[in-house]
Amino acid sequence: MAPWKESQIVEGVEFEPSNGTIIVGEWGDRMPTESIIAHEWRHHWQWWNGWDYDGIGWDVNGDYDANIKDYFLRSKSEIDALRYEEKRASTEHGEWLLSICDHNQ
Repeated sequence: MAPWKESQIVEGVEFEPSNGTIIVGEWGDRMPTESIIAHEWRHHWQWWNGWDYDGIGWDVNGDYDANIKDYFLRSKSEIDALRYEEKRASTEHGEWLLSICDHNQ
């Protein structure tokens, strides 16, 4: 995401304003750290190359598969980051996400 001008609090830890910090939580095998870093790094690359972030957010109460399709297919930024993530740090979960997205285009 874009650099932020205010401090951010993540899991009770305050992070000062940043021009490029990637904050990674522990998600286990489903989303290994290297995949998260690749995905978020791509968002930094997008921002520094003039892309407007067009993510739609996440509906935590909705159907997971439907949310996946909406989240990635309605956002040029997110599908690009997912494809980059899979190129650099592929996982079974990421391959599954891409198969859902590519199947529905």
